[in-house]
Amino acid sequence: MKQLFYLSLLFVTGLFAAGRATAQLRQLPEAVKDAFEQKYPQARKVQYEDRVVDVLVHFENDGAAATAKYNSRGAWQWTETTLAFEDLPAGVQDGFNKSKYASWQQDNVYRVDLPGGTLQYKLQVEKNAVQKKNLYYSTRGRLLSDKITMY
Repeated sequence: MKQLFYLSLLFVTGLFAAGRATAQLRQLPEAVKDAFEQKYPQARKVQYEDRVVDVLVHFENDGAAATAKYNSRGAWQWTETTLAFEDLPAGVQDGFNKSKYASWQQDNVYRVDLPGGTLQYKLQVEKNAVQKKNLYYSTRGRLLSDKITMY
């Protein structure tokens, strides 16, 4: 009996996940589209991901993959653009190489543009399947934060 219950629960969860992936709960806010098109008029391969409280916009800009986050009223929150580790400023590379995370595997590297012209760099690193972190560096290579993640 328990097996049937768990099997049913798994089936319903799968249906919900599949429906969520394909169903649009609401019309994408025009304010988000307008704000994005104004900020990134040259963007290509644009895809909107409506998460109800915010919207992620995945796109290509100057040949690099990027993601911008907007709140549902169209206010820009941040943009992450993929980079190669070698393309990071020398200070950021040096800061990482001298950190306690230097031996961890680098998975992804991003340039993070924030409101007010603030710029940071994000490195996704992992020591093993369980220990994963997002490392945020200043433009001078100072570690600003190391947040646990499951990316």
